[in-house]
Amino acid sequence: MRRLIYLYGSYNKKIVLPISYLFLIYFQLIFTNVEANSYENTFLPTNDSIRKTYRVSGMLINKQDKKRKNNFFGFTIVAYEVVKDDAGNVVYRVGPSAKKVTTSDKGVFEFALYADTEYLLKCVKPGYFSDEIPLPKRNIALGQHISLEIFVNQANTAMLAGYIKNIDTNEPIAGAEVKLKDNVTGSVRSIITQNDGAYSFEIREGINYEITVDRESYFESDLIKVDFAESVGGILKKDIFIKGLLIGKSYRLKGFYFGVNEFDITEKQATALEEAVEILKENPDVQFEIGCFSDSRGDDKYNMYLTQKRSEAIVNYLADNFEIMRDRMVPVGYGETKLINECANGVLCGTEKHEENRRIELKIIKILE
Repeated sequence: MRRLIYLYGSYNKKIVLPISYLFLIYFQLIFTNVEANSYENTFLPTNDSIRKTYRVSGMLINKQDKKRKNNFFGFTIVAYEVVKDDAGNVVYRVGPSAKKVTTSDKGVFEFALYADTEYLLKCVKPGYFSDEIPLPKRNIALGQHISLEIFVNQANTAMLAGYIKNIDTNEPIAGAEVKLKDNVTGSVRSIITQNDGAYSFEIREGINYEITVDRESYFESDLIKVDFAESVGGILKKDIFIKGLLIGKSYRLKGFYFGVNEFDITEKQATALEEAVEILKENPDVQFEIGCFSDSRGDDKYNMYLTQKRSEAIVNYLADNFEIMRDRMVPVGYGETKLINECANGVLCGTEKHEENRRIELKIIKILE
């Protein structure tokens, strides 16, 4: 016998449905919810259950005509954590407490947020731009519900995306903080990479951006400029490679040379030492050897003496002028004992070959606790 269920809709109209239809609707809702929230769950920490949460639901609204649209399906809603960096600047971060969900039919979304975290809510989709909604920390009862609308409109936007990788191994790096700075407003967004090393940001045409990458036990990346014009089909791909802080690893300073028989720091040499200053300041928990090397011309003992004096002069200059602790720098003069080519005593070589051996290197000797 076929079983029926009676529902009452608007205006008390009776609706008759087979009970099998009800089960079909039930399972459809389950699978839709799993798909929409599968990305969100990757951001939930293991101790999630002990923190108070509240529900946020809403829909996307076209900013021009203030109406819902059927084509707002599959948009990403991001709840950025609002945090401060070491310098006290506000950063909008995709980190442990951040959430991402994908809109379902007609731009509807829903997720749970932590009451002890400040958020910035935004819709992200190539070709669209949305208003930003701040959500402060809340002293609420578990399960409180907030309903809101996010206005979106079409705009020239793209997704900047790529991977953070080790420059020596080409392996992806987890736990790296990627920061994108908007040079017009000064706002900064960031993301902490997962095991695949992936990152992504929304960028807009006409705005200049800069990226930096920071990871413990790695050198901070150089400042990377972002040009919207390089995007193709709404995507700008940019992989970023950073150097690991490996014990025993040496880094040669570029363009630094002492004059013949000299060990004073001149204005030109001070400029060349800016690279060393940057490395030392960006890695305050690392102890470096400041190694100085000569070529094979001249007396062996004198070259050892001269390179030691030069390395000590560099340490003194950095400590006196940039407040770098002396115990983080170990001066070592190697003389001509570490040649990197065949130009040893008795071997006829040109000036350029000898210059290869004259160098200053920073070598990591200890990670300080």
